[in-house]
Amino acid sequence: MGWNPEKFLIPKIKFLQDVGAPEPNISNLFFYGFRGFALDNTWFKETVKEVLGRGFDPSKNMFAYALCILSGMSKAKKEIWSFGWLDDQIHLAIRNQPTCLDISEEKLRTGLNFFMNIKNWEPAPTASLPKHQMYFLLA
Repeated sequence: MGWNPEKFLIPKIKFLQDVGAPEPNISNLFFYGFRGFALDNTWFKETVKEVLGRGFDPSKNMFAYALCILSGMSKAKKEIWSFGWLDDQIHLAIRNQPTCLDISEEKLRTGLNFFMNIKNWEPAPTASLPKHQMYFLLA
């Protein structure tokens, strides 16, 4: 039994086209080394819906990047992101700086603790300025 592109790849590409992803964005997924093409179709669709639900426009380049990151994110890391924030605040932070999802769970936990507990920042300003988080977390 080999990997069947008609079973795994074609339905995913069709689904991406159906949600409005143009060919260059779909090609970017290959360029980024997206592994989701080889996985279960149901899982793939749910991940795409999650990315769309976070406000990413499938016609923009960041959609492909966010899909790559969210598809590889553990459930534990997604739970860390909640940190008492409302869904809209989480979505805002991710839309403003999707690379903030690409850091380790430990750095994410440390950074959110710093901003939320030590600096006493409220969730809304923290979510709207994720570049501050990235500067702190990657330093």
